[in-house]
Amino acid sequence: MQFTQFNLLDPRFDTLFRLAKEVTPYLAGEVAPVRDNGIALGHNEARFTQELFEAISLQYPEAGTPYWLTRTWELLCWQPIFVGFISVYQMQAIPPMEKIAQYKLPVFTTGFSFPGGRWQTGEHAELIHQLANKLKQLFDGYREEMSQWTRIRPGFTHHLLADALLENVARQRSIFPEMSDEQVMTEAKLWLDAFSLSYDHLESYRWDIQQDHLVMIRHTCCQAHRCDDKNWCGNCPKTPENKGLAVYSPS
Repeated sequence: MQFTQFNLLDPRFDTLFRLAKEVTPYLAGEVAPVRDNGIALGHNEARFTQELFEAISLQYPEAGTPYWLTRTWELLCWQPIFVGFISVYQMQAIPPMEKIAQYKLPVFTTGFSFPGGRWQTGEHAELIHQLANKLKQLFDGYREEMSQWTRIRPGFTHHLLADALLENVARQRSIFPEMSDEQVMTEAKLWLDAFSLSYDHLESYRWDIQQDHLVMIRHTCCQAHRCDDKNWCGNCPKTPENKGLAVYSPS
């Protein structure tokens, strides 16, 4: 494992921020200390998460706690996971993810920053494990602080995490179109191993006869259909068409 000391001229931060904004303008990064209204390990976790939860509950009062809690947790995790996948697959190096800070609009998380630190390089599987250790530290901190004001079980967050990981693995095919279904499965196992998650989650990969390749169907429902202005998601596990898809099994 090699370490490179961060400095203001390190081009990898600029590259990371550029690649992130190519995914979505909401994924806007910068090198800066965490601001007072942000969330980072040891900084503002309980207040930030509670404010986000309350804002969602006020905007969607009809949806109830299942949606409010699921949406809050997924919003806390989406940016670090996306940044981590960009780092591993497109940069072959990872920034100090345990130091990431995030920011929010009333009902959405958008924007992140790093205060500095060291990047890590290494073999592909090793990078995934190193990133997983950093993200577990980050997400465990979020959950422990959230538990001060709500009940949030580790099993609940682990299922949501597995869905996010497997969805992001499958998404890599939009960047690397040569990636086969078998390679998707191989990569998925690396991520599940790194996070100590069961291979049972691989059943989220189903075979779509019309598309002639695997698709990812969530294990957990995001509960968005509970909102008056939202519908069932395309990869929802509760819709009849998705229930009918066979689990992918490599030949």
